[in-house]
This record gives sequence, C-alpha cells and structure tokens, in this order.
Amino acid sequence: MLGDATDMYADLDYRVDAWYLDGFAPAKNPAMWDEGLFRQVARLSRQGTSLATFTAAGAVRRGLEAVGFETQRPGGFGRKRNMLTGTLARPFTVKPGQPWFHFSRQPSPPQKAIVIGGGLAGCCISHELARRGWQVELIERHRAVGLEASGNLAGVVMPRLSA
Repeated sequence: MLGDATDMYADLDYRVDAWYLDGFAPAKNPAMWDEGLFRQVARLSRQGTSLATFTAAGAVRRGLEAVGFETQRPGGFGRKRNMLTGTLARPFTVKPGQPWFHFSRQPSPPQKAIVIGGGLAGCCISHELARRGWQVELIERHRAVGLEASGNLAGVVMPRLSA
C-alpha cells in the first residue's frame, strides 16, 4: 500500500495475526502514531494478535493499550535500549454512534491509465494495473514491445542496476 497508513487500513477487511509497526519515532513521524491508526490496527486484529515495534514511547504504549493490547517493554536490539511488544487481549469494539470507518456505497468510476513505453517496466506496470481492473492504454512507438533496451536478452537475464 502506498499512502497514509490510517487511510489505507480503513479500506481493508481481513484479520491480521502479527504486526510490525515501523513508523520511526513519534517525535520524527507523529502522524503515524495517532488514535486512528491504533483503532485500525485493533480492528484488523483478532484476539491474540501479536505486535512489535522499535519505538518504546509512552504515547504509543498508551494508545495500543486503549484499544485492547497488553504491552511489554523488553530489551531492544543494538543501540536501542527498549522496544515495545504486545498481544491483543480483548477484541476492539466500537462505541455506539462512533463508526470507525465507512465503506463508500457509490461505485467508483473506472480507473484509467496511459503507460508510455513498452519495455519491461511499461509492460509490467500495464499488466499489474489491468490485473487490478484498470483500463490501460499502452503506447509504444515501435511495431512491438521490447524492441529497444528491454529487448536486450543479456540485460533481461543479467541486468546491471545502478544506484
């Protein structure tokens, strides 16, 4: 997923067995560690779901405990003195009148994309978008795909990627 974690999680509807929350320290990335994220993590978890994060900040611990996680602060790794682990002790329940998410009832308009270039990257992204239901138009200046650098068989078998 690419986007704000709270927004991305709101669209999901499945159960997670284990979480590794890696959003940097709350002081460096406060938007990652908010009440909305904690609610989504708990909503997507089943009783007994485990979690771990390198942050041991009190606000993160309190936020996770507020949505039903029991937390511990074991020793960390390397130079990190502590980390945070936990288990969902009780399923998260929504208070009446306070929905935690809303699925749109409106059908979304068809998603369309134009991909320019029929090399490896262009073909791969076109395939993935089409697999996800997008209408894709692939524009290639040659009569077939893969006729320039992506058509180099040695490059396909043994690519040399730069930084």
